[in-house]
Amino acid sequence: MLVTAAPVDAQAVPIPAGARLRVSAPAWSRRAVVGTFDTLGPDTLVLTADGAGTRLQIPRAAITRLQRSEGRNRHRGAVRGALIGLGASVVGGFLCLAVCPTDPEDGANLAPVGGLFLGLFVGAPVGGLLGGTVWAPERWRPIPLAAPAGR
Repeated sequence: MLVTAAPVDAQAVPIPAGARLRVSAPAWSRRAVVGTFDTLGPDTLVLTADGAGTRLQIPRAAITRLQRSEGRNRHRGAVRGALIGLGASVVGGFLCLAVCPTDPEDGANLAPVGGLFLGLFVGAPVGGLLGGTVWAPERWRPIPLAAPAGR
């Protein structure tokens, strides 16, 4: 497999072919464009946009910020998801206090305890799994910009 790279400028780290990029070019598009890097010419950055798969040619002069993905932070997403799952289950248990009937013999309502156990053994693991796979935030590293060639 042949991998090519295009340097952004003489001092910058090259961009490997197929890298996931986020490009901010307000004069060209209101929102940042995320896609797969194709080529970098003297005046144009070419990438394939996520989702639509459209090949975009973005003028280098319009680019104000260029970032490369370093993947997703699965650990942070898993911890966040586990805490959300645990918290939602415990809150659900306490909300059940008002709705669930109490035990007629001793007047106890075990809904909060049930909510805690449900949160520990169902909510936290499911939330951690979702957080580590679906909700994990993507990490972006800035790529230094250089003036387009001839400027």
